Amino acid sequence: MLNFVKLKCVKVLPPEMSVSFEIIKYDNTNLVRMIKDGYINIVNELRKINFLFKRILLYDAVCAKLDQIYNKRWSYLLIDFLVGLSLFLMMRNATFVNQFAENCEIYIMWIQRLIEWLMGAPGGLKLNKPLNTALGSFFIYHITLWRRYLYILRPLIHFTALSFNYASLFGISISLAVLYDSISLFTVHVFCFYVYAGRFYQLQLNGLISLGRLFRGKKYNPLRNRVDSCCFDKEQLLLGTVAFTIFFFLLPTIFTYYVVFSSLRFIVFVVQSVLLSVVRQFQFNRCNDEESGLMWSVFKALKCVLFGTLL
Repeated sequence: MLNFVKLKCVKVLPPEMSVSFEIIKYDNTNLVRMIKDGYINIVNELRKINFLFKRILLYDAVCAKLDQIYNKRWSYLLIDFLVGLSLFLMMRNATFVNQFAENCEIYIMWIQRLIEWLMGAPGGLKLNKPLNTALGSFFIYHITLWRRYLYILRPLIHFTALSFNYASLFGISISLAVLYDSISLFTVHVFCFYVYAGRFYQLQLNGLISLGRLFRGKKYNPLRNRVDSCCFDKEQLLLGTVAFTIFFFLLPTIFTYYVVFSSLRFIVFVVQSVLLSVVRQFQFNRCNDEESGLMWSVFKALKCVLFGTLL
């Protein structure tokens, strides 16, 4: 019955109406597709507008920041020049150039008296006399070499003092840079003393650590970079005990020299770090990296001094 009705309906409907139904269905599909494509195009255009708007805001912010930096740079350069000119006028009639060489000689004599004080009983400490005498003679010999070195460089000392004076005409940052290099040049002996004492101190610590492993039946394996167990005979243990005793009783003497010379080196390093920080401020070269700051440099210097590594 249903089949009969269906066939009958199909026969009753004219062919033009069926074609019109198909056209309407096709038009509805195109309309939905056009609306969907239009929505996608509108969203894409809005995204482009948002992206361009953000770029414009970023460009305006960068331009404003560059203008601010440009104005500050000129302000810093002006302050740099005025402070340098004031320093030049203050030091023009002073006897700084003539007193510079005398101050260097006084500084050398102070270092020599410090080493002679260490060769005695510094602070009431009872140091190993043969090792103390050997180390003191070693450092005093280097001070003698340093005095001869300064005698040869006496014209250079006078030229360095004049350079520091006249460099102030180009700004305080230039004169501070000259002072930074001059400190590095005229404190070479302090750096050498610090390196010598640091090497001796590292040798002592490494020896005590290695001998301490020997008592625990362990040994450092350099091939695998680890500490392995090892069996030692009686002769090796006896020799290790004697060596550990020698290293242990010689440690206070070397540690005293290391503390003194590392303190001197630390003072020089802090002064140079302060000068470098001031120069960066005047040149407007501030680095956001924390490792370039003054406090971070001082912290690294303290860590090197405490752990016996070279600064």
